[in-house]
Amino acid sequence: MNNTQYRGKIQDRLSEPINVKNRVQPGDALVCLLFNVALEKVIRDVVVNMRGAIFYNSVQILAYADDIDIIGRTQSAMIEAFTSLENAAKGTNLLIKHEMTKYTSVTKKSHAIYPHYQEVGPYKFQVVHSFT
Repeated sequence: MNNTQYRGKIQDRLSEPINVKNRVQPGDALVCLLFNVALEKVIRDVVVNMRGAIFYNSVQILAYADDIDIIGRTQSAMIEAFTSLENAAKGTNLLIKHEMTKYTSVTKKSHAIYPHYQEVGPYKFQVVHSFT
């Protein structure tokens, strides 16, 4: 980001060019802010109806900092939401860390046997029974 110019746009007004002389340092508050702005755009671009609670929809997406939870009433609804999220993220150059992504299923069947991995497209997500 050294020696770069940026312009901000709020509603229909463009700001004057801003010269960036130093790169943003890891841990800088601006890094978190810029990431949250990019992630907000990604979440808004997801082509899934998320209005209301999971009681009324087949999918709910919850995001906080760099953690995103996709809650789906069915596995196919969750996979559809994930695919839409992935496509929206690609447009912003954000990547999914598949090695840190976990999958869990909540069902009435307490005796269900789960595989060790859940495959979604090219990804293999570790199946867990609980997470923090």
